[in-house]
Amino acid sequence: MSQPIPCLALTFLLTLPASASSPQTQHECAMDLSPQEAAAAWRQKLRGAYELPEPTLAREGLGTPDSYVVPLTFHVVRRSDGTGGLPPARTAQAVIDANNAFAGSGIEFCLAGPIDYIDSDEFYSEINTLNEIDVLRSTNVVPGTVNVYFTETLDYEQGSLCGISAFTFSPVQGIAMNNACTALPENPSTFPHELGHYFDLLHTHEPFYGFECADGSNCADAGDLVCDTPADPRLGYDTVNELCEYTGVATDFCNTDSFTPMVDNYMSYSRKECRDIFTQGQRDRALATLLNLRSELALPFCAGGISKSCTFPVPNSVGATAQLSVTGSGLAAENSLLLRTRGLPQNVLGIYLNSQTVRDPFRPSGSAGNICLGGQVGRYSAPSQVGFSGPSAEIELQLDLSATPTPLGFVMVTAGQDWAFQLWYRDAAPDGTATSNFSDAITITFI
Repeated sequence: MSQPIPCLALTFLLTLPASASSPQTQHECAMDLSPQEAAAAWRQKLRGAYELPEPTLAREGLGTPDSYVVPLTFHVVRRSDGTGGLPPARTAQAVIDANNAFAGSGIEFCLAGPIDYIDSDEFYSEINTLNEIDVLRSTNVVPGTVNVYFTETLDYEQGSLCGISAFTFSPVQGIAMNNACTALPENPSTFPHELGHYFDLLHTHEPFYGFECADGSNCADAGDLVCDTPADPRLGYDTVNELCEYTGVATDFCNTDSFTPMVDNYMSYSRKECRDIFTQGQRDRALATLLNLRSELALPFCAGGISKSCTFPVPNSVGATAQLSVTGSGLAAENSLLLRTRGLPQNVLGIYLNSQTVRDPFRPSGSAGNICLGGQVGRYSAPSQVGFSGPSAEIELQLDLSATPTPLGFVMVTAGQDWAFQLWYRDAAPDGTATSNFSDAITITFI
């Protein structure tokens, strides 16, 4: 068994398993907050940085999304000849693992662009120091995204690592992951663990502020500072068995009573295959960190340019203006884009329109509203695409970018194209006669 890796300031470290096929041999760093880190985290706690703002942040006038999409940039290190590197299926699985872990938190993740391949023997197999890790994490950085580097070897002066992440206040940002610890059936939890640190989640056994009592009486000021994560005696493979059962003999830090800790929290040192829970308190702290401290990552939309037209739509029969928003990704190849319009009358039909041309607003004959789309206007008019606002007064549509309707047939949206979208919906004039109206419009530059 390797010697425990000593604590290291300014980052979180996880040791590399002795064998990727034997997850029970994984040992994680016995690392606690440094005094400088603890002071920085405490200052941010005192000024409310880990409390959710009210109202929740809206970005660029696009409305408040149900979830914020955090853009990821993946950097895959290969040998200098272009061989090796984390396979595409594993990078895709890493995003899936992250979204599974953060489901319900208000945070989603997506790739903001194509994978960046770094062909370097030095970065692939010769990382041996913390400084070399920091040089890697400073390579080809894409601003406004979480930069994640996947490499075959991730060592520093005193051992091998599974991953390394940063706090909001760390001098070197980004995440580095060892391929042997990434997106595996026996280890789907290390990448979410590191993302947790990136959003200032502490280890559940964090001792710097004092050990947490099993009854939670000091939870706001001890342990990981999150009250719904139970006291943790510093779990490990020696105290959690293959059935994910606690086998240790922990006693309460505040008395001599025995207690059974939580063995499935992502931020613990439990077995990798057992970790599958963020508590609501951890979700709230991560979301607050995103909105208050990493707001440049809090997007309603993942990638590509975005702008609005017809920004002052005509009020409809219920006195509201129909507002269109988008969630998902502007990465054309990802084909993940959802249109949603709010502020509609209840129980009306609506059809989304598209065009690659935007013109000055004009009012079509027989309509009460203005359209901003010109040129060849396509309609999402298939029975499964026509929307109905119902009691929620909303209409949404998940687009299939591989089959975008136009007057000349279906086309595929590709990188570099601009596409505008707008909702056309039934409405009533002030005298009660039937008419139609339009939402505002959104133009997306796909990448």
